[in-house]
Amino acid sequence: YYNGQGIVKCTDQECSSGLFKLISGIARQPRSTSVAIGAGQRPIITYDDSDFGLMFVRCEDVNCETAAVPVNIDAPVGVESAILFGKGSAIAIGTDGYPVISYVNDNVVRVAKCLDVDCANSSLSTIDQQTYGLNPTDIAIGSDGMPIVTYRDDGLAAVRVGKCHDSACATATVTSLTTGLEGSDNRVTVDVSNDGLPVVVFSTW
Repeated sequence: YYNGQGIVKCTDQECSSGLFKLISGIARQPRSTSVAIGAGQRPIITYDDSDFGLMFVRCEDVNCETAAVPVNIDAPVGVESAILFGKGSAIAIGTDGYPVISYVNDNVVRVAKCLDVDCANSSLSTIDQQTYGLNPTDIAIGSDGMPIVTYRDDGLAAVRVGKCHDSACATATVTSLTTGLEGSDNRVTVDVSNDGLPVVVFSTW
């Protein structure tokens, strides 16, 4: 949807029907969306605005009948970044109940830690400089409460894992999980299993 973000709240487990809502006027051309359930069971959404960069919007109710005014988290750096900014941003909820977002800006992998439920205030941290290509990120909260960020680095032909040392990811240990991989423009996904250890999934050819 041009100049809007579509959201459906399913009315059954199979999502055979649902309540559709178009959140209009939130971007010139919203792209690369991600969603999580925030405080009060209300959806929170991140997306890329081709003019303004990474955006955040919080639904005012569980069905997202209304939504708060979108918040600009980070602006693009340079013309190329403005075109491809935020490609594959991802969002999770920290142990403090506040959102934490991973994304890419001008080949730099960043984490935005919201300091409130509306993300009106946030801290931005850089965890890695991709050597080539704006590839999507994913994020999960580790068993220690610290974020884990995954993404593909085409220049290194590697899947990269950034393990944050604190909830805002001010510092992180970045590891090349695999090397010599072909393929690009694919999201590397991450989740945490019941044993507390990350599981990373990616595609290659």
